[in-house]
Amino acid sequence: MDRICVDQAKRCFAQKGKPFFYLADTLWMAFSKLEMNEWEEILLLRRMQRFTVLQISALPISHDNSQDKSALAPFSPDGSGGWDFDTINTAYFDKACDMLGRAVELGFTPCVHLLWANYVPDTWAAARSPDTVMPIESAMHFVEYIVRRFLPYGVIYSLSGDTSFETDRVCQYYRQAAGIVRTVDPEALITLHLQPHADVPDDLCQLLDFYSFQGGHVRSGRDASNQYRFARYYWDKPGLKPVVNSEPPYDGHGYGFEYGRHSAFDVRRAIWQSLLSGAQAGAAYGAHGLWSMHRIGQRFNNTQFSGQPVDWRTALRFEGAWEPSFAREIFERYNLNNLTPMDDLSSQNESIRMAGSENCFVLYAPYACDIQLPFSLDAYEIDLFDMESKRRLQAETVNSEDGSTLLMPQVNSDMLYVIRRSKI
Repeated sequence: MDRICVDQAKRCFAQKGKPFFYLADTLWMAFSKLEMNEWEEILLLRRMQRFTVLQISALPISHDNSQDKSALAPFSPDGSGGWDFDTINTAYFDKACDMLGRAVELGFTPCVHLLWANYVPDTWAAARSPDTVMPIESAMHFVEYIVRRFLPYGVIYSLSGDTSFETDRVCQYYRQAAGIVRTVDPEALITLHLQPHADVPDDLCQLLDFYSFQGGHVRSGRDASNQYRFARYYWDKPGLKPVVNSEPPYDGHGYGFEYGRHSAFDVRRAIWQSLLSGAQAGAAYGAHGLWSMHRIGQRFNNTQFSGQPVDWRTALRFEGAWEPSFAREIFERYNLNNLTPMDDLSSQNESIRMAGSENCFVLYAPYACDIQLPFSLDAYEIDLFDMESKRRLQAETVNSEDGSTLLMPQVNSDMLYVIRRSKI
């Protein structure tokens, strides 16, 4: 099996000696809720759209979910309405293995999230559903069981889901889980999936192969800058590691306690802002209704924050899924695996992001405008993309003693510039 690894520069991934763009769909509830024919439907569409990774929670998420009475449970009932965490339902994991096997056949790499926050004591999520908290002995038995079962599938492991590291006891769960993964599957890459604003403790950083952060779904105030601020924060952490935005705004998700829903534009903006601010190893995508496998008529238990989901089949076909696919196309077309985030545009709006290498610069502007650059463009050729239509436009520039100006194109869209050196 040709597994994903960290490349030599330690900023991106590789497979078979070639760059690997982490392009993930978020399917948290797939194991418990989907039939195999439904799983096949999702896989074939995402394969066509050139996704490479599937993010799945090993266990159902209790506090943020669409209630489905027919969902398969990972543990046997305990007789009082909960689960007996020491009695694993092998049928659940038999199906999970069948699903992973088919995904791998079609070229996907699974990223399985082991212990969502509601299964770990002292967490914000455990406070919402205390009956799902697992004793540490049961949790570690489960982790070892699942890693052994999933050995044939080349899985990436996220130790956590939506964690905030509230206490050392929380961290202890993830330390022990990391040790089990390293022992049972030493080639597996390990990361952590975070709550927005959570910071990985230094000792846990040493256990990870790459950083994942959650840009999140809130669009106002300080959270408006999460996508690029968190990307740069993890890029700057000591010790080189790839960085991935593992949860930008979900397509169709509510604005987080505000009226309104994220669109393909919000998805696109978040992805490009994070890619050019340090999270160049890839990006995840999520569609509201698909991640929870929502079906029409079901009750969703977090509408106050997320908004009512649509049916998963509708969410599967949201247009926003093409945005990370196009990002992968651009990264591969221009070989953008060695970019460094740049602060040269700090005098302009910080939502305009730029990254560069020795002979190439990439710039994203959420809204069309003139953009001042601190260097001459005489030696460069420019590919300019209208990001809404994906049409390539002619870039107009003006040079001066202080640098150059990219003149505002006469369209109402966000813009992507790929600026390549043509003269040496």
